[in-house]
Amino acid sequence: ISIRQSMFQPTEKGNFAYTIPVHADYDRLWADFYDENDNYLGKATRGFYGIESSVDVNVTVDKKIYHMGEEVGIVIGLKNRQEASYDVIAKMVVKDPANLKVFEESQLVSIPSDGSTEERVSFTLPSDAMEGNYTVQAKVYHYTEMAGFGSTSFEVASAFLRLSMKFPDVFIPNSINPVFFDIKNVGMDDVAEGQLTVRLYDPDKYIVWVDTKEITNLLPNSSMTVSFSLALDEIKFGDYQLEYALSYGSRVMHGVAQIPCDVVMSLGFDKTWYRVREELNANLELVNIGKFK
Repeated sequence: ISIRQSMFQPTEKGNFAYTIPVHADYDRLWADFYDENDNYLGKATRGFYGIESSVDVNVTVDKKIYHMGEEVGIVIGLKNRQEASYDVIAKMVVKDPANLKVFEESQLVSIPSDGSTEERVSFTLPSDAMEGNYTVQAKVYHYTEMAGFGSTSFEVASAFLRLSMKFPDVFIPNSINPVFFDIKNVGMDDVAEGQLTVRLYDPDKYIVWVDTKEITNLLPNSSMTVSFSLALDEIKFGDYQLEYALSYGSRVMHGVAQIPCDVVMSLGFDKTWYRVREELNANLELVNIGKFK
């Protein structure tokens, strides 16, 4: 390269500034000096070391489980692995369980020579935040080159209910038949309110009974029993179908159980052959193989 500078006065000093790319760990710069008539005046040289920026990145959050609408605190720890100080850009991204960005921020950070520094950021989860696992990523750049990467995760608490049904041994027409639903919260968040709706369909697919019960304040690792009084009038042969829908928060659980109403008939005779005009004795046996009395 050639750099021209205006004439220096006696005893005057001058500076030349130029940026060169570094392609090796060690290199040397040479400078030759000429006057305005291209007469050689002298030279200067200096060796230098080129370093590749490298940063250890440690990402942590204040806690591992958060609730909707809560503030999330993030700490980015940066440790310089080189014996030279330099500036980096720390880019932080938080993604929800659907891999969509919910928070993003970039900061200019000065890292001391062979030292460490911490940066703290925070953001507030929306009141309708998606439940599940969130990832926090921190990428550290020195100019356009990535010098370090770190990540962690946290959970947005969710309630999760399990349900089991208990039927009577037999269903009796024109009577009250108790049906029980055992519900347990096996998630990490409360269920403030919910609904359990149960419908009974006859063999012709008509609704013959329906009822709804409310669910409130079901804490994590707690359970409750919801009872229904199922009343039937006339019954039909065939399969009845009991369906339930349990709704809470943004979730809806569905389930179904078959309740058979059927009879097996068995016809028998007292012997295998008869004479003309002989009395025939037959026995008709009916066996209830269903759940109705």
